[in-house]
Amino acid sequence: MGETRREPAEDGESKQVGSRRTLLWGTIMAILALAAPISLIISRIGYETNYYFIALLWDGALDSFRLFRINHFFDGVLPFLCLRLVPVLQMIRYYRGNSTRKVTALIILIGDGVYLPGNIVALITSLSLSFPDWFLIPLPIQMIVGLLILWRAPLPEPTKPWTEQKESRDWWAESKKSMKEEGESL
Repeated sequence: MGETRREPAEDGESKQVGSRRTLLWGTIMAILALAAPISLIISRIGYETNYYFIALLWDGALDSFRLFRINHFFDGVLPFLCLRLVPVLQMIRYYRGNSTRKVTALIILIGDGVYLPGNIVALITSLSLSFPDWFLIPLPIQMIVGLLILWRAPLPEPTKPWTEQKESRDWWAESKKSMKEEGESL
């Protein structure tokens, strides 16, 4: 006869699994927003190569002269920090079912896209020098991880009833038939 459609279970267990997934991906994105480096500066002094990482809340070098330090919070970082947290909030909205996957991917791209143009200009500038003593490499870690999460763990698309069920008659034929029946009964 006809296929039976399975409705998704709306029990407490499925909601709990969904909230765990939202919490997991939101936490990962928040940690990346706060802790992941935005860029890496590689400098050469003589025969020694130094690696200097820059993040919003910290910076540090992998050399013997300087260790990692925490930046001052209100040292011009707050607006950029807000931009880094927007993809986190959007990811939470997506996994709660309040947003689409495309909008979430776009916001993730914009969230790290603010830093990429400046880093790319600095990279091109440092590479265009005749003998560069340093160059800057952009590290869009939050963007890459966020897009990978969206790609590898998408929400199931909602089923559309009109693709699974075929109507026996067109709607205008049904309304015409009902209008005829009403006219005959009067």
